Amino acid sequence: MPRARKQRPVRRSPGRLARGHPGFALLEVLIGSVIVAIAATGLALMLSSAHAFIVAQGDNRVAMYLAQQRIEEQIYCGASTATPCVQPTAGAVHVTDTVVAGLEGTQVFTRVMCINYVLDTDPTQPAGCTNCAGPGCTTLKRITVTVTPAQARSDPLTVQTVYGQ
Repeated sequence: MPRARKQRPVRRSPGRLARGHPGFALLEVLIGSVIVAIAATGLALMLSSAHAFIVAQGDNRVAMYLAQQRIEEQIYCGASTATPCVQPTAGAVHVTDTVVAGLEGTQVFTRVMCINYVLDTDPTQPAGCTNCAGPGCTTLKRITVTVTPAQARSDPLTVQTVYGQ
């Protein structure tokens, strides 16, 4: 009876797979790398636009604070004409100032304030920053403050109020 020969194990060099064993081909690795690169780029763009949105919202909050601050200063002034108080006389009053705000003075804003007398019966008239003339135009004032950031990351903000003396 013939003897069965022992089979020798397949020798292979380190890092190589024997035939018939599963593994990754170079094409599969390249396709996977492209998919990961596209996903990483999308994530980076999303984070960048989220950061820009957060910065713009911060500018809006500072602009709202500056507008409210100017209106409250003017209402507190009453009939005073001391700085920073102004009073409309024959015509509407325009006051423009530049304000540095934010952490360590990193944000610059321009505030434009308009004060004018309006009709006691209809505070929306006259429209714009023109003064009301004649009877019924002596007790109500409309204060409009527009705050514009120097860096155009957000739109100008306008706050308006009507108050009586």
